Amino acid sequence: MFWTVLYHDKMRALLLGRPSLLQENNYSTSIPEVTDARWVEDGEPMILTPDHLASLEAFTANCHLVQIVDK
Repeated sequence: MFWTVLYHDKMRALLLGRPSLLQENNYSTSIPEVTDARWVEDGEPMILTPDHLASLEAFTANCHLVQIVDK
């Protein structure tokens, strides 16, 4: 959730030409990786489909984009 909020804050700041509300020195949350997805459904580990994996990879790519935009 944090990285979603951070992504939207950085992109909105970039598009509007305003400073970001969240600065890099104010948080220490590491970038999520695809291997961090441990979803459970009905007590059993959920098997991720190729679409789920692609979605997770896109999300982590956006998280890395935040670091680029922040520079």
